Amino acid sequence: MKKILKISDLKKIRKKFLDKKIALVHGVFDLFHLGHLIHLKEAKKKCDILIVSVTTERFVNKGPGRPYYNDAERLEILSSVALIDFLILSNKPTSEEILKQLKPDYYIKGKEYEVKEKDYTGRIYNEERATKKSGGKLIFTEGRVFSSSNLLNRFFINYTDEQKKYLRDIKNEISFDQINGILRKIKNKKILIIGDTIFDKYIFCESLGKSPKESIISVKKIRETVYGGGILATANHISNFSKRVTLLSIAGIKDKAKINSNRYLNTNVSKKFFYLDDTTSIYKSRFIEIGSDNKLFQFCNKEKFELLKIQEKKIIDFLNKNIKNFDCIIVNDFGHGLLTNRIKEIIQKKSKYLCLNVQTNSSNSGFNYVTNYKKANYVTLDEPEARLALQDKTSKNDILFKKLKKLVKFNLFSITFGKNGTSIYDNKKIDYAPALTNKTVDTLGAGDAYFAISSLFSIVEKKNKIIAFVGNIAGSMKTQYIGHSEYIQKKNFLSYLKTLLS
Repeated sequence: MKKILKISDLKKIRKKFLDKKIALVHGVFDLFHLGHLIHLKEAKKKCDILIVSVTTERFVNKGPGRPYYNDAERLEILSSVALIDFLILSNKPTSEEILKQLKPDYYIKGKEYEVKEKDYTGRIYNEERATKKSGGKLIFTEGRVFSSSNLLNRFFINYTDEQKKYLRDIKNEISFDQINGILRKIKNKKILIIGDTIFDKYIFCESLGKSPKESIISVKKIRETVYGGGILATANHISNFSKRVTLLSIAGIKDKAKINSNRYLNTNVSKKFFYLDDTTSIYKSRFIEIGSDNKLFQFCNKEKFELLKIQEKKIIDFLNKNIKNFDCIIVNDFGHGLLTNRIKEIIQKKSKYLCLNVQTNSSNSGFNYVTNYKKANYVTLDEPEARLALQDKTSKNDILFKKLKKLVKFNLFSITFGKNGTSIYDNKKIDYAPALTNKTVDTLGAGDAYFAISSLFSIVEKKNKIIAFVGNIAGSMKTQYIGHSEYIQKKNFLSYLKTLLS
């Protein structure tokens, strides 16, 4: 029998070795090191047949560039280890299915899992139940623990010198348990999210080249996908971290069934939608070249909604009645018609804690600036939005923040600079945080992800460096997904955090 098994082989293995003790070891094994070897040696001493299952790269959620080695490469490395009798690639996020099929005598984990409460994913509990149900026993090795993530961060991942220094420094100021503790506080905060509903349509095309008769590029449409963008994306990010989220938005009545289908919003988001008659929502269509994933061009079906007075009154009535019940109001102002002057005034006047992002885009350039607001607790803009609002092309960061402070009252202000990182200002000092990845799949929505997650942390945490760090983690994660095909999941966020702090 070959060393690398399929899932269908596991019952045969159990049947073939009925009189032998079989042990299962499960992991990522991204960069095989001394700690892995010690772990496998201890495991082999406890059994006759040692089987190792390896998590497929699809479920390795440790951040951009991970796993460093792909599935085939990790299996090839482990195949050369004589201690291992059989290998299998696990096509599930946990080992539960393999445990069910194999029914090993022992499921063996490293000693770092012995205190089960420290497993932030909670998977160890499910795996222990699956082991016991199959008649096996969960045991732990005692050998020295090493970290693949630490070794990869130090010697393999292509970080700049600036990024390496930043990560060394941040590890001295922030711990994984500290961030996890903040997340526990965030979980029960009552959040109201306000902003325009946008659907992002990605039309994937083959480029056919220039038309011979006209000066235009010809493309062939292959497929299209519609994602929940705008405030839908913000709500999905946030509702993965907080259980008590309400979304207030406007949309076209023709999209009511789509919004109610829960296809575009997490099911734990309470919806307060105001529908506009005889129209669709805002759709932003982007044409994407298959293969390169380069964006060729885009168009928008409309610039903004014209909110009727009766609709504005309904929104104002809702805010007047309910806004006091929320711990935090998070506003993404995309400039498409929801946030009238009267609605802005009530939000600023009555919010307990207000987080604000005001976007300048091709539909509202010259009209939708942060200076349309007078105050907020926390504000996030990208650099072009800050400079356009101030009509200042050249000033350094410290001058930008001081100018903004004269126009908008705030406690904390972030300016994001894309691949050049983030600056955050608390009226006393500016802290800088570099971007955490040098490779991107799609930058759409990265700034919104930064705003969403850093806003949540700003409610309960006052250290600038932590707020900028977690925001950059979210932004970095978002750049690895095409469009809004995925949102920031709490478990994936924690996995990437653990990787960076290793």
